[in-house]
Amino acid sequence: MPRVLFKKTGDTFTCEEGKYLLDLCEEHNCPIRFSCRAGACGACVIDVSVTPEGLNPMTAREKRTLETIGADLSKHRLACINRVLNDLEVGDATTTTSERARATGIRTGFEAEVVHTRHLTDIVREVTLKLIHPAIISFLPGQYLSFTIKDHEHIRRSYSISSSPEDRHRVTLCVRATSGGLGSNYIHRLEPGNRVQFDGPYGEFILNQSSHRAIIFIANGTGISPIMAMLRHLVDAKAKQKIQLYFGLRHANDIFYQEELEKIAKALPQFKYTLCLSQPFPNRWDGFVGRVTQLIEKEIKEVMAKTHEAYLCGGQGLINDSSKILLGKGFSEEQIYHENFYS
Repeated sequence: MPRVLFKKTGDTFTCEEGKYLLDLCEEHNCPIRFSCRAGACGACVIDVSVTPEGLNPMTAREKRTLETIGADLSKHRLACINRVLNDLEVGDATTTTSERARATGIRTGFEAEVVHTRHLTDIVREVTLKLIHPAIISFLPGQYLSFTIKDHEHIRRSYSISSSPEDRHRVTLCVRATSGGLGSNYIHRLEPGNRVQFDGPYGEFILNQSSHRAIIFIANGTGISPIMAMLRHLVDAKAKQKIQLYFGLRHANDIFYQEELEKIAKALPQFKYTLCLSQPFPNRWDGFVGRVTQLIEKEIKEVMAKTHEAYLCGGQGLINDSSKILLGKGFSEEQIYHENFYS
């Protein structure tokens, strides 16, 4: 079996080939911190320069995260998504971004019961969980939870909370079914009375509650989930600033949360939303036709960079293209928030 040496402590452990390095660390209380457990935040970056062949080959996702946090691709890897294949020596690693992520630390483990489910579309399901132990949770609007998939103890998936943080006894998830996806299929099979385990909350894609700037939300698909948590919080907080949501979907029968958005618009007179359909069926849609990025290119003006901030959530293409548009219109990087979890 592979032997893993932690140079910081001098401890050596053996493990089964193919075991996730982070799981090994948790079992032996080793000094590797983490946050997202999904290869997105960079908190668990480690130095494996002595024996890089001890881990599985680097994926494009891991490479993107390491580049984002300024890590050295020749020696740094992410513990949470890498399996131990051969003997390995683990050193320490430090980058500005990863240190900030490390500070979030290890979060609480929860047990909860499914109390309500509903299909929002044929492939999008909403699941509401009531906390059992601990009985309450504290999170910031925009954060997410990490689930251990039943019957797959080493497989974890992360899902954003779509409910308001003001309800500390329940959390709601909005999950899209993915072909062959162990995590999404697990969530979609849950029924009232089932119990689940998760830990969290995680994530730095959170609403800047100290800001009084006008808000632009840009989302596609289930990227709307953390933004719904933000909007619901803004309703609870009786927010006064202008808020605009651009929500991109493909077909008319893909639309969900429209009734909820109408209720939010009534509760917050300064809130407006626009649905964008990229491939609507003929004669079934009289709204904007095209990608959401085409609409924001048209509607967002340079003068808005002085008074607005933007929150982006969806596919990597949406995040990259929207960021480019906003930067081109004078927004600074500090005014653009996005979630790497969806990349």
